[in-house]
Amino acid sequence: MFNQTKWNSKAQSFKVASSCALLLLSPVALAMPNVGSLTGGLPQVYAQAANQQVTINAVAQGDTTVSGTAAQGTTVTVQFADASKETVDTAADGTWKVTVPQGTSLNNGEIVKATAGDPSGDFTYQEVTIGAGADTTTQAGNVDHFIKTDEVKENAKSITGTTSPKGTVTVRYEATGDKWTVDADASGKWSIDLPSSISLKAGETLQVTAGSTDQQMKTETITVVADTQTPATKHSVTIKPVVEGAKSVSGTTSPKATVTVLYQPTGDKVTVDADAQGNWTANLDSSISLKAGEVLGVTSNSTSNEQAYQEATVEKVDGATTEAKAQKNFVKVNPVSVNDKTISGTSTPNATVLVQFDKTGDKVAVDANAKGEWTINVPSTIQLAEGDVLNVTSNSTSNEQAFQQVKVQGAATTQANKTSEKAKLPSTGEAAQNLGVVIVSLLVLGGVLFYFGKKKSENK
Repeated sequence: MFNQTKWNSKAQSFKVASSCALLLLSPVALAMPNVGSLTGGLPQVYAQAANQQVTINAVAQGDTTVSGTAAQGTTVTVQFADASKETVDTAADGTWKVTVPQGTSLNNGEIVKATAGDPSGDFTYQEVTIGAGADTTTQAGNVDHFIKTDEVKENAKSITGTTSPKGTVTVRYEATGDKWTVDADASGKWSIDLPSSISLKAGETLQVTAGSTDQQMKTETITVVADTQTPATKHSVTIKPVVEGAKSVSGTTSPKATVTVLYQPTGDKVTVDADAQGNWTANLDSSISLKAGEVLGVTSNSTSNEQAYQEATVEKVDGATTEAKAQKNFVKVNPVSVNDKTISGTSTPNATVLVQFDKTGDKVAVDANAKGEWTINVPSTIQLAEGDVLNVTSNSTSNEQAFQQVKVQGAATTQANKTSEKAKLPSTGEAAQNLGVVIVSLLVLGGVLFYFGKKKSENK
């Protein structure tokens, strides 16, 4: 009779014995690749060294798959020439294969890269040139990933450096916590342009982190250094000649410098920024009336905090006019009446004329024509009154300045001026000639009346 209990006991003993036998044989199996043939068909065991490199089989133009080997338990990432990627886990025997992504074509001479990483964080790398067979010498083994940042000076507007090709670089500005990220090019070069709101200062730090295409990371800390470079040109400031009665002061200095004009008699100051070419013009307050011999102090501070100083003495002008005799440029204003809606005059051709209404501070600018003629419309918000002061400045195309100040006249005064001007017209002799004709006519008429009167008396 069949004893089930005894059979189960024997079977269990057999399983234990078999397991022990396999344990004893395992070192041999690991050392003998053909151990399967010696064990009567036992499953084959593959030995995988911990540092086994990733390999790529030869790739030909037009292939639709890429394959190779790597250590068991690793994940392989394949990158193609167009930067597209495919990822796959190795099979139990250490082989791997990916399909070329749709839209990606393999061409002779292009590079295919494979990176294998295991759970412990170890990576190996290999690349192959399409049409040239497997490349067993280029970058075989662990990738020596790196990050190098070029020297960063205070006030720098960009940060540059190198890393592994196609690596991703992140720069963190420790002072504010701002971060910027960029991808390196095929040669590993990278550059980040800083926002205009960021002004780096010596001693501040930047943390630079780079991740490679095979997921390796490198980090370095960079300290901003002082910029000791000597400026190519020395900072300076110049002042154009200033004449009494002028309402503005101009000159040149370093581009974007800040210029302060000090009117020394009262201590009043006017500040203005120079343009990109270094030209500057400061309009004086309407309460300031420059007189010959007075001094203006001009200070200029450059963008690099250099300072320059210059003084100008107000020059005397000729007679009652406020037009500078030394200047080739000039400006002339026609008489202005309380009822006028326009103001006109002449200046040098194509000069820019600025009319300032002293009472309100309003300004109107216009360019003179090729003949030097100019006209501006009085703003509708301004009602001219007798005695109002108008400050008229002309800037020529060669940056020479001329100034004239006029007062608005009453209607009667304007008419009187016109009559006076008419009276000043030169004599042509026409009036004297007309007077002679009148006298002769009167004499003739008198003679005629006398003749007929005498005749009438004789007839009586």
